[in-house]
Amino acid sequence: MVKKGSRYRVVDFEQSLVGTADEPVADQRERTNIMEEEILQLLQQSPGTPFSAKEVGKRLDREQYRENSNWARPILEGLLQQKRISTDASGYYIFKMKETKKLGEIS
Repeated sequence: MVKKGSRYRVVDFEQSLVGTADEPVADQRERTNIMEEEILQLLQQSPGTPFSAKEVGKRLDREQYRENSNWARPILEGLLQQKRISTDASGYYIFKMKETKKLGEIS
């Protein structure tokens, strides 16, 4: 329970991820897709560098981060399931560059 005038407020985790209940489902999906792309862009800027879910959330949307520091975790988990990113042994999220063949390498 939050006291009146408190600087903290209760945030519904599901609602914060996909928007409001009044928002059409198509808009919710589009918002999630946009966030996925922004997360991928952030991770691609430093391939091989591990990022925590909180760090990703803080870098992309500080206001949302203040409301819910783990807002990016479900999106990161979705990208992980799609195999668009991976995790290291510590559970940090990593964008691995595709291995390219070296000149003269036989496949």
